[in-house]
Amino acid sequence: MQTKTRILVAAAPGSVEPIVEAMDDRFELDFFSAMAQAVSYSYANIDVIICDMYFDESRMYNLLRFAKMDFVARNTPFICINTTEGSLSKTMGQGITIACKALGAVGFVDLCGWKRELGKDQAHLKLQMLIDQFAKDKGCSL
Repeated sequence: MQTKTRILVAAAPGSVEPIVEAMDDRFELDFFSAMAQAVSYSYANIDVIICDMYFDESRMYNLLRFAKMDFVARNTPFICINTTEGSLSKTMGQGITIACKALGAVGFVDLCGWKRELGKDQAHLKLQMLIDQFAKDKGCSL
């Protein structure tokens, strides 16, 4: 029996559904929606962390800094993600990507942008493939 990839999802309540919808049964998802939960969470056995831009009133960068300072979580691939409808300009996306990578994330995924460009199914498949890659090779990045 193949083990599922364990993903910690830190997301605002309105962002949970698009993330769940993008996953299939290969993934086991744990959720939290507040920074207070992140501080007390046990990161053992988590393969990938996904954090929505609007997690806990836009505290994505706070969680990223916390995770990269945590002894257990620091080597876990951290993906920053946008699940909110609306268009990020190319410059905004580049700025967010640079900030995320500078703080130690493997990258930034504009899931809504991918859906517009690739279609929903292909965007979901692309995200799943990235998660698989990061879970297997902790040193890779977008």
